[in-house]
Amino acid sequence: ESGDHYDAVVARAHAAASQRLVRLLREQRHLLEQVEFMRAVFLMRAGDVAVHFLDMTEGELRKSARTIRWQKAAAALTFALNSGSYSPPAALGEAAFERLRCDFAPTSALLETINFHARAAASGAAPAPADAGAVTITGVEALRLSYRVDFPLDLVVNDAAQTRFQLLFRHLFRTRYVERQLQGLWLALRPVPGLLTRYSPA
Repeated sequence: ESGDHYDAVVARAHAAASQRLVRLLREQRHLLEQVEFMRAVFLMRAGDVAVHFLDMTEGELRKSARTIRWQKAAAALTFALNSGSYSPPAALGEAAFERLRCDFAPTSALLETINFHARAAASGAAPAPADAGAVTITGVEALRLSYRVDFPLDLVVNDAAQTRFQLLFRHLFRTRYVERQLQGLWLALRPVPGLLTRYSPA
């Protein structure tokens, strides 16, 4: 009976502490707004930010990731965020932009995904070498975002959650870049109306 009594006391204390933590995260630390902001930026839903960023960095990002100074990309990202049409949730304000960081990953998104799932599954599989593919991947392939969160938000938005967001961003950013290239190619190769008939033999 004594053990059951203490189990009940601990369970009630745990439930009360959990409720207070949830209220703190939602009401004072704006958990839902933080996640909403991350989804907008990492999942490429932040208006024209990606367009502005690529306008400024497209030529630089074609180079090998090892030769690009991340400070240039960071400055371009800051400008794109502040000049774009996207506004973060009101509870966060413009300070949310200051929590974003960008750098260049040493491996491809594919290798990083494989290593991430191997660690999560604790399969014992040997991780891919940290420098695998680093010579050949470009800035477009290596660009990576991160978002700084403080305690206790990092209990929810932890390293594993950040890595998932980063991998999704890397895939979507490269897809957006390819889409942009295809649009430019289509515009360049689009036939001019009347051009063929004008110069065709009678």
